Amino acid sequence: MTISTNKWTQVVVAAAVVCGVCVWAAVAVPLHAQAASGIWSGVYTDAQAKRGEGVANKACVSCHGAELMGGEAGPTLVGLEFLGNWNSLTLGDFFDRVHATMPADAPGSLSLQDTSDLIAYVLKLNKYPAGEKELPTDMSALGQVKIEGQPPAK
Repeated sequence: MTISTNKWTQVVVAAAVVCGVCVWAAVAVPLHAQAASGIWSGVYTDAQAKRGEGVANKACVSCHGAELMGGEAGPTLVGLEFLGNWNSLTLGDFFDRVHATMPADAPGSLSLQDTSDLIAYVLKLNKYPAGEKELPTDMSALGQVKIEGQPPAK
C-alpha cells in the first residue's frame, strides 16, 4: 500500500508543479510583454514624430497653438493638462478621438497615417522616448499601450 500511496503523492506533486508553471506563465509572461510595449519603451520613431510635426503645423496649430501648447480654441496637448485628460487611458483612445474629431474644422479628415504621425509628435513633445518602430495605425495594438505620466518602477 505504501508504494501506491507514494506514486499517488508523486503524481499529485507533479500535477501541482505543472499547474504552478502554467499559472506563472499566464501571469508573468504577459506582464513582462506588456511592460516591454508600454509608452515608456519607445513606441514611435523620431522620423515619425518629425512627420507628425508637419501634420500639426497644417492641421492643429490654429486651435492648439505653436508646439501644441494651447490656444484660444484648443487645449494644450503637452504637460500636466494633457496627462490630466489622458493618464490611464490608452493610445487607442487618444488615436480614436483625434482621428474622429480633428481637426475641428474638418473632423475625420486626417488619414490613419497622419493621425499616427501626429500622435508620435505629441508623445515627443511630452518627453516620451522614441524607439525603433513606428507607432502603428492598428487600434487593437494602440489599445494595449496605456498613457502613463511616470515610467514604470523597475
